[in-house]
Amino acid sequence: MGKSKDKKSIDNAEKQDLELESQEESVVKDEPESSIDEVTKQLEDKCLRLSAEIENMHKRHVVEIEKAHKFGLINFIGELLPVIDNLEQALKSFSSSNQSDKEGIELTLKSFENVLDKFGIRPINPVEDKFDPLMHEAVSVIANKDLVDDDVMDVLQRGWEINDRVIRPARVVVVKN
Repeated sequence: MGKSKDKKSIDNAEKQDLELESQEESVVKDEPESSIDEVTKQLEDKCLRLSAEIENMHKRHVVEIEKAHKFGLINFIGELLPVIDNLEQALKSFSSSNQSDKEGIELTLKSFENVLDKFGIRPINPVEDKFDPLMHEAVSVIANKDLVDDDVMDVLQRGWEINDRVIRPARVVVVKN
C-alpha cells in the first residue's frame, strides 16, 4: 500500500511539473520581446550577484583559515607559559654552588624559547619602555626620580605575544612621581 501512495505522489508531482512548464511556455509565447529581454537582464543580474557572493564567501573562508593557522596555538601556549615561568623562577633561586644544574636549566629554557620563536611566539619584556595597557599589566606603582612617569621600572613576569596578538600581558612595576 505504501508503494502505491509513493507512485501516486510521483505521478502528481510529474503532472504539476508538466502544468508549470506549459504555463511558462504560454507566458513566454504571450509576452512581447521586450519582456523577455527584461527577464534575461534580471537573470544575468542575479547570476552576477550570486557569483560575487560566492567569491566573497571564498575570501572570508581563506581569511578564517589563515587566522586559524596563525592563532590556533594560543590555548596550547597558554598552558605552556607556566612551565617557562617555573624555569625562570628556578634560575633565580639557584645558588653559586649548583652552577652545572643552573646551566642545564638555562639551556632548557633557551631551547624552549627558540622553539616558541620558530612559531612566531615572542616574549614581551618591556624594561624601561613606556607603560602600554594593551601589552602590560601594572602590578605596582613606585616613585623613582631617575625615571619618567609611566616608564616600566621592573618586569615581574614576562608577557607573550603571537603574531602581534597578546597572549599574556607582561606584569610590570610602573614609575609614578
